[in-house]
Amino acid sequence: MDRKQIIKEKLKNGFNCAQVVAVAFSDKVNKDEKTILAATAGFGGGIARQAMTCGALTGAVIALGLAKGQTEANDSVAKDLTYNSVRNLFAQFIKIHGSTSCKELLGCDISTPEGLEIHKQGCNTEKCVRYIETSMEILDKMFEKE
Repeated sequence: MDRKQIIKEKLKNGFNCAQVVAVAFSDKVNKDEKTILAATAGFGGGIARQAMTCGALTGAVIALGLAKGQTEANDSVAKDLTYNSVRNLFAQFIKIHGSTSCKELLGCDISTPEGLEIHKQGCNTEKCVRYIETSMEILDKMFEKE
């Protein structure tokens, strides 16, 4: 299966965009899939279906944090590295898609019953797959540089 098919399969099986992105990098962050899936469970739908920041991006932020994040008190180097990586991720994503807002990217507000119903009908699947792929491509390049 190619990446696009794997993404669609994971989405079909009930995983959210954040989970799909973050778990794809489990080998890079040295964490097991169950831990990553649990940690990212609340980030889908623009953070708990609030249509805020795109889940594909929040999943990527979690992967970056697991890979580079601060784990020791006063480790400003790790903190700065993580913040710079996240800003770079967002800048690249915005350059491609024009926004980081789930609501703007989908063209509907999934925080409302009407918007969620539209989303559940699968109308946004292709859009979500594109945002997941973009996030993964950016992360791939970031991890390759290391």
